[in-house]
Amino acid sequence: MAALPLVGTLRPALPPVMPHQAFDVGGSAREPERLPAAGAAAAAAADDNGVDAFDEKILPDQVSGTIENLKVLLTRLSTQGAVWPQVIKDEWELERLEETDSKFKRCLCDNSIIRRCYLKNKKNGNRAVLGDRCLTLLANEAGVEEFRNVGKIFRSFKRVCGHPDDSVSPEYADYLEKRKIWGPREAGFYKSNRLKDKLSDRQKPFKAKLNKIARFALAGAQKGVNVVSDSVGVSANPALIQEAFDQKVINSNALRFYMDVWQKEDGVLSEKQRHYKLILNDNILKAWAAKKLRV
Repeated sequence: MAALPLVGTLRPALPPVMPHQAFDVGGSAREPERLPAAGAAAAAAADDNGVDAFDEKILPDQVSGTIENLKVLLTRLSTQGAVWPQVIKDEWELERLEETDSKFKRCLCDNSIIRRCYLKNKKNGNRAVLGDRCLTLLANEAGVEEFRNVGKIFRSFKRVCGHPDDSVSPEYADYLEKRKIWGPREAGFYKSNRLKDKLSDRQKPFKAKLNKIARFALAGAQKGVNVVSDSVGVSANPALIQEAFDQKVINSNALRFYMDVWQKEDGVLSEKQRHYKLILNDNILKAWAAKKLRV
């Protein structure tokens, strides 16, 4: 794919982006991607006060061209007459986040990315994929707090993956609750106890269960394949479920079902639901074996 030109050299004949299309950096419209312990208190508090590498006050001058190009491209994906920066505040929302070792996905700036931020336009249905750094650059300029928090969310995800007994940050907890990955009970428990070093014998396993979900929620599709391959009865994660849908391995009804139950234990599912999940897992593993999934 050709490198993104500087703002002053953007080609004037870029075609208009129609509703429900995504924008290819090369200038053509394409189909959109479909989208679903001890010391813990100190570690969590340190993360809460962390400074993003792209904090507004330390933005290097050389990124200004990238920001301007991103603004142009994202505005083209918005409704007609949209004006920056109001457009990112009024029209765009964070759909989901994903971190993976695979670099096949590209940011709107045309760089390969492993920390992916999937955005959706609320008014026309268009979608865009940005790396966490590019989204932070835009958010710093436009003052969109939700987008500025993606760095804290990814840092928290990385920390809890490396230290399973630590607590996730408030930003990551809010992300999980907003997307119904955690329910109100789970989120309420975490907000009340995340900074406590000592938990009761009943609280410890409950927090461990929530942390296990948090370690899987942003993981890439390959992690989902590894887990399901080890035991076909466990759940795939959002990235793998979405990839299976994108590659037409499962349909929209299956996508909605799986996104609703993936974080739930088998004990709370009906026999019919457990059986259906097994069928979907089997189809996903067969597609992976046939190299139909990009993981």
